[in-house]
Amino acid sequence: MAVKKYDWIQKGGTTKYSDQDSVAALLNSSSAVSPWGRANPNGSNHGAFVADIATDGGTDPRSVSWAEYTTTPIAYYFHNWIYRTSSSTATYEVGADFGPASGINDPFAVVIAHGLHLEVLDGVFANLDPSAGGGTIYGISIWDPGVGSPWGGYSPEQEYVWDTYDWTSNSSVNQWAQPYASNNGYDPDPSTYNNPHYDPPFSSFGNQQHHWIGYYATDEQDRTSSICNGLPDYALDENGNLAPYNGSSCG
Repeated sequence: MAVKKYDWIQKGGTTKYSDQDSVAALLNSSSAVSPWGRANPNGSNHGAFVADIATDGGTDPRSVSWAEYTTTPIAYYFHNWIYRTSSSTATYEVGADFGPASGINDPFAVVIAHGLHLEVLDGVFANLDPSAGGGTIYGISIWDPGVGSPWGGYSPEQEYVWDTYDWTSNSSVNQWAQPYASNNGYDPDPSTYNNPHYDPPFSSFGNQQHHWIGYYATDEQDRTSSICNGLPDYALDENGNLAPYNGSSCG
């Protein structure tokens, strides 16, 4: 919701998806189903939304990028980015989204608490322009939608700046010190009905065993309109290339 509102303010205009209920209904509409079908049920768990490609207890990263793409202005492209690096390296990689040299300067969703929660990352504090490379990032600015809600948040305040050490290394504060995890099956890797496109393992990519688990995930606006027609279903790695998949690249 926060990313959508920001992009419409930036672009000018309004959207019919004005609240959480309308976005939730969108995520359960037939148009939200991925090209590979819905998530395979795991026992009685079918996934919280038809947009999910995993039997997730809430939204998974694919459904979030699809919702952001669908509810923001035309030509705003969003993808699930998967950083197969360390928390520190990934922080500098996403930090490059901000700055006057070449930053997109658009807030984006970041999966925190090893897969349990989403926050909006809306900037970083650094001694040099992060988008130009180099320099040191010493603060990460976030907006936590859970703060003040019945289910609670993971930051002390809704708008908060984490110092880089706590963000990347202090696992007790549940930010980015720990990568995506299955959380006892609440946040599994993808498994879809019609096509195992993102169902691990990936034999053509060194038999990689996971899609999200063990890595750092975001849902970012980007300028990647040339890959698979810019559709938000396709995940990208830390270098902006298609993340490992089964079958054909845009299949």
